[in-house]
Amino acid sequence: EERVYPTVNNTILRENFDIYGGHFRIGTGDYIFSDSVESATAAPVHPVRHIVFLRSPMERFVSGILYQDKRKSDDEKSLEQTAKMIKKRVRGSRKANQYWDTSLSYLLTPKQVEMFGRLKSSAKKIQTTKLTWEEHFAETKARMAIQNLIDYNPVIGMTETMKESMNILQHVFVNYQFYE
Repeated sequence: EERVYPTVNNTILRENFDIYGGHFRIGTGDYIFSDSVESATAAPVHPVRHIVFLRSPMERFVSGILYQDKRKSDDEKSLEQTAKMIKKRVRGSRKANQYWDTSLSYLLTPKQVEMFGRLKSSAKKIQTTKLTWEEHFAETKARMAIQNLIDYNPVIGMTETMKESMNILQHVFVNYQFYE
């Protein structure tokens, strides 16, 4: 029997859930716990504490390649084909200076990502005296991500040190003031 789920929107999430999880950009909770998208630019109505678990950049990058490939194709690849595909993607990403870009995008808010998407179409017109437009955008994204880490003050753990990361998380929950 197929189970039918109601449409999930911010109101349902806000009124029924205290915790949400998944691969979300920093600041996504501002939309869930605010009354409108416009008010998400201001401080959220209910403070949201972001908890981020990172893993080795190379493992994460390769896992992302495998996940994307699995979603695009049902074809089973041999170990050799898979290794060749991963090498090609890693080399291509590094050559295009995009190796770090996926991780960085999670540290930008949804509004910031939307803004960069709109600017990208006119980006070729942007030329600073010392930087190409790609370098200018990369620097701007990095600065915004750093500011977001300061503003959102997330709890950050590492999967390679999960026991220690759980100790940090326990410390935060014991000392965190929860709001009704």
